[in-house]
Amino acid sequence: MVWSPGAASSMVDIAMDVVEDLPVVLTALAEGRIDLGKVREITRATLGLSPGDRQALVERAIACRQHPHPRPGTVVVDPAGRPDRC
Repeated sequence: MVWSPGAASSMVDIAMDVVEDLPVVLTALAEGRIDLGKVREITRATLGLSPGDRQALVERAIACRQHPHPRPGTVVVDPAGRPDRC
């Protein structure tokens, strides 16, 4: 894998953010409950929020990721088959 200096710097920033401020994200990643793409989404989407707000959103994002998503068309074919959205 080859990263540009900018991409490498971004990954270091994400890693530092996760290790220092979002250990629950690191745990979820290590356990395979979320992937690197989700880690990026979570860190970028919550950057700049207060620590309490950020933690609450992070926990919700991880919990939502654990629920299976219905296949496209499920809502049309079987509305009851659609689980509640997070």
